[in-house]
Amino acid sequence: MKICTHNPQKDMSKWLKRYFRQLDHDEAAVNTFEVYSRILESFQGHIIASVNLLSIKDIDADFILDFIEALEDQYRERENNDTLFFSSNTKMLYIMVLKGFFSFIEEKAGYENDNTKFTFQNEFKHLTKKKSKKNAKRRKSAFKYLSYDQVTNLIDYLDLRIELRGSYYDYIYSFAIKMMLFGGLRVTEMLQLKLTDLVIGESDGNGDILKLKLTETKSQEEQFVPIRVEHISKELAYLTNVHKDNPKAHILSSKHSGNPLDRSNLYRKVNTIYKKAKVEDKKGLHILRHTAAMMLLDKVGDISLVKDLLRHTDISTTMIYVNRSTKQLSEKIV
Repeated sequence: MKICTHNPQKDMSKWLKRYFRQLDHDEAAVNTFEVYSRILESFQGHIIASVNLLSIKDIDADFILDFIEALEDQYRERENNDTLFFSSNTKMLYIMVLKGFFSFIEEKAGYENDNTKFTFQNEFKHLTKKKSKKNAKRRKSAFKYLSYDQVTNLIDYLDLRIELRGSYYDYIYSFAIKMMLFGGLRVTEMLQLKLTDLVIGESDGNGDILKLKLTETKSQEEQFVPIRVEHISKELAYLTNVHKDNPKAHILSSKHSGNPLDRSNLYRKVNTIYKKAKVEDKKGLHILRHTAAMMLLDKVGDISLVKDLLRHTDISTTMIYVNRSTKQLSEKIV
């Protein structure tokens, strides 16, 4: 049986069906079956959203780490707590389940046309190395955000894409990134946004303010987020025209089907944009929310305003940004 047909979605479904059948035959414990199903089905969703993945043979360590980081972003949003990270044990569970699945593929797959047999073992080799407790503690205390130079590179790249090409997707991806970057939106909030949720408020003397009405929040209470219109004026004008006949449609939606964009699809696309914008060593969507918090704190120095922007219920959650600012100061003072 060939390992792939260059249709990763189809191949993943084929191998998952065989793998679950094998687990059932081996009489795997109910809890084990449920955990494996949850992890592997999530991984399948990540593959489906990865439009640039041409073959499951192209899946590598970076792809697997992207998948885990995307789940970690979802975990933080679901718990409404920016300080949360997966434990080393949780990450290792995901990796070991995926390793077991790909080992099954290696065992069952036939030889390639050149009489070689493909293996995923090298991709998992360094992923399964044990990390020291010291390193684990450092990773847990560290969150990432964009520097001011990286923010500039990112915005310049988004504006250039619109100026030179100006496709539908150029506008909606630019809109999504800027809304999360300047408004501190969570990814789930961005994906749910509609034109009817956007209201132009009065100018504060420095320009018009766009007020975002968020109805589907963790607290189930209506919340409002301000963002300066100047940051997203081109995108807002374009999208207002596109959705003028259906203002209740999701702003982030497929041009042809009209269906809301999938979170994994947005995650992969934004990571591609980071690379093209020369934003080095940065991945993920939640990093934009962290950046919004750090930019506001640097500008106003008031942690309570950062708390309001991020809509944290407990200011102790917001204090991670103060701790990071203090650390930066101690590193840079003469």
